[in-house]
Amino acid sequence: MVKRIICVGLGGQGVLTVGKLLMEAAVDKNLECTWTCKYGNEMRGGYSECNVIISDEKIASPYADHPDVVFLMKNDGPVVDASIERYEAAMPEGAILLTNKNALDQDKEHRSDIQVVEVAATDIATELGRGSNANLVLLGKLASMSDLFTYEEFEASMCKYFESHGKGKFNEGNVKMLAAGRDA
Repeated sequence: MVKRIICVGLGGQGVLTVGKLLMEAAVDKNLECTWTCKYGNEMRGGYSECNVIISDEKIASPYADHPDVVFLMKNDGPVVDASIERYEAAMPEGAILLTNKNALDQDKEHRSDIQVVEVAATDIATELGRGSNANLVLLGKLASMSDLFTYEEFEASMCKYFESHGKGKFNEGNVKMLAAGRDA
């Protein structure tokens, strides 16, 4: 089993954190995992991407050249537009394109042989009083669809990750964001 996941968005949207949370959940299940990232030199607003490979065997390459999942937070201008087309073209049949519906061009045509899942993550996070946590809402949907771990296993790994980074006091709200995405 190998899962290749690419998380794409803009700096400050938490796409690198999403990748780290996926990695934490994989490590907690004793799976092999790699995490690589690339981003612009801007602190916020520049292009941001990470590749996560999760496998039950050794991983030959840390780059997700044919992603099974593309986790897309924001479509903002030609750089991300080009990314959507590039990643979608590289996705194998049956792959999942998971998008923040609030931040994407709604008229875009997608391939018919991939699963496109749109979640109004920004709206949901804003309604819950934490608009900046749209990444966790979208991640909740991904966690609920995953065949890598159960939703409960993922939630426990997420809480452990934030606790180990001194942000455990936000776990109650983070769990609510995750659950809202699961239920969207």
